[in-house]
Amino acid sequence: MAPWFEISIRLDPDDVDVATSTLAELGHSGSEVREPGGADSDATLVVHVDVSSADAAADAARSIASAIACAHVAVTGEVDEAVWTTNWQKFFPRMTIGRRLEVIPPWEAPEDAAAGRIAVTINPGNAFGTGQHETTSSCLELIDELLAPGDTVADIGCGTGVLAIASVILGASHAVGVDNDPDAVNAAEENAVSNKVSEKVSWQLGQGPAPALEAAESPYSLVVANIFAEKLIDMAHGLTSCVKPGGHLVLSGIESVRSPLVEDAFSRLGWRTDRRLVRGEWTTLALARVD
Repeated sequence: MAPWFEISIRLDPDDVDVATSTLAELGHSGSEVREPGGADSDATLVVHVDVSSADAAADAARSIASAIACAHVAVTGEVDEAVWTTNWQKFFPRMTIGRRLEVIPPWEAPEDAAAGRIAVTINPGNAFGTGQHETTSSCLELIDELLAPGDTVADIGCGTGVLAIASVILGASHAVGVDNDPDAVNAAEENAVSNKVSEKVSWQLGQGPAPALEAAESPYSLVVANIFAEKLIDMAHGLTSCVKPGGHLVLSGIESVRSPLVEDAFSRLGWRTDRRLVRGEWTTLALARVD
């Protein structure tokens, strides 16, 4: 079997959450965190890349270093594909989320979902969104609370499609997922097939809320965007236009220190914060229209 190359990233423990999210956006959804050895030690993030040569692995390491603005990134060896595949699966255990959901990887059996839970099968692939990250699980929790049967949903920055797929499984009549990464759209399509919801979910390759606005289902009962704070602020008008009267916005990918900036930008457009979930360094907001 072809080898995988291991890339190690040494960084301040306080920077791990942001770096992990950035890696996921780059397609490295299976990063491993190795905790620091002491109070003043650096943490190490490890990712594995399936590339053709050591030179290609070095190129990948340079791209990662640039994306996360870290100088301590290096290729640290090769890992046999069979060994990596077994180890990789350890990072994606099944997860119970919210009142009703259980997110299950494809090597688990959905019929074994916990009592009273609805299974959503998600293959991590090369896209962000497995439920493992605090931002994704928080979005799922709020979707579970806010969604009413027959609602329509738009997922802006859909990654694996987990939010759109879960929405349909929970009773949405239709969901639209948008992502600017072709690999993410392909992963989302495959996950929709695995969950037998392809007829109720459509996928758009594009940037931001515009492709969702062009879809026949617009405007939507519920719009979800799990994107970094600055992008949410830039998209505020477009996201607002996607939501029908009486609908909700769920915004995530927000570092908690930036949450006030996001809330202020949306409050100016007539939104109020109904729910605020804080998980680790991240905040997820459920917004409703001001009466």
